[in-house]
Amino acid sequence: MKKILFLATAGVVVSSFAATDSHFNIDKAKARANMVLDKEIKILQDTKTCINAAQNAEEMKACRAKAKIDIKAATAKNIN
Repeated sequence: MKKILFLATAGVVVSSFAATDSHFNIDKAKARANMVLDKEIKILQDTKTCINAAQNAEEMKACRAKAKIDIKAATAKNIN
């Protein structure tokens, strides 16, 4: 999960640098990175709640699978 979070954040930062022209706006890049991190934190908090409510291993597995999909979707929306 930490690896996904790191890669997602790195992807946003790299894409921010790659998509810039000669007038790089650091404040815009920071805002975008923070927006992605806030979304990922929300997903992780929801995952934690789901895992705490799980009654068995299958439910826990479903929580983790949903988190993986949600983070991937949130990251894909913000990298473009």
